[in-house]
Amino acid sequence: MIAPSLRKIATEQAEEVLDHYSGWRVNRLVDYRENTVFEIESRDGTRAALRLHRPGYQSVNAIHSELAFMAHLSNQGVRVPSPVLSDQGSAVCHSRSGKTVSVLTWLDGQPFTDFHDRASHSISERRELYRLLGTELAMVHNHADDFELPASFSRWSWDMDGFFGSSPLWGRFWDHPSLSAGQRKLMLELRHALRRRVQTLQSRGFDFGLIHADALPENVLVHHGQVSLIDFDDCGFGFRMYELAVALWRVMSSANAALFAKALADGYRSQRTLVDWQWQELELFVLIRYLACLGWIMPRREVGDVAKRFEDYTAWLESEGFRWLQENG
Repeated sequence: MIAPSLRKIATEQAEEVLDHYSGWRVNRLVDYRENTVFEIESRDGTRAALRLHRPGYQSVNAIHSELAFMAHLSNQGVRVPSPVLSDQGSAVCHSRSGKTVSVLTWLDGQPFTDFHDRASHSISERRELYRLLGTELAMVHNHADDFELPASFSRWSWDMDGFFGSSPLWGRFWDHPSLSAGQRKLMLELRHALRRRVQTLQSRGFDFGLIHADALPENVLVHHGQVSLIDFDDCGFGFRMYELAVALWRVMSSANAALFAKALADGYRSQRTLVDWQWQELELFVLIRYLACLGWIMPRREVGDVAKRFEDYTAWLESEGFRWLQENG
């Protein structure tokens, strides 16, 4: 929940940005997380998503690269948001107060979260959505592989150093100030053991390329029996199995985890090869996601449930991470 004072400031910043987008007005605040996102509307009723980018998170060149990737996917028939140009014909501009801004086409749909979190939706219905999501992720990877990268293209790499280097993309998870001595020891052991395993996977030719990198339920829309990805803010070069692990991350502790995982894999395999030895590393990449998210929450006090997230992440890692080390360390 955003504080009223912050909401007021963000809305004022969004409204001043519309100097670059004649004929548009701010409708409502949609999200306040990595970016502050508003729904805006033109005189003819067209809606779009205006993003005030988090300072220091992505460079202007990285944002241009993200938009180029999304435009490529859209041009290939994948239903994703695409850039809306400013009056000056730019995909990225700046407000008078210095905020970096981009505007994307609006996608209609119901958040996957509504199906994911509510018991009113049947298991078979959710299983089908995971199958569709697997199909969509495979299509994104297929078209990512045929994307001719612009010379200036620059995005993060969700690779060994991106997860386990001295300065991981989402922070030094092993230095979280709330970790006990025992927990910190475990995180360091996981860091070194998982790094060795990832290094081995790289040497074996593990599938690697452009990925969305954050296909959580809140970043997936369901519309007329189709699923669509939004929020490419974390897209970059990474392991395709990490992509699938992120999509399943929230359900790995549920009784239906195996069912949903099979549905996701079946959908993916309908469009792209997913070899068994790579799929068998799903648990590895789920653990990596937990560690990365432990780093992600450190500087984000504005996220209202930081304490609960910390408890959930460390509990999983103390249980499943310890077990993985016993079996693989």
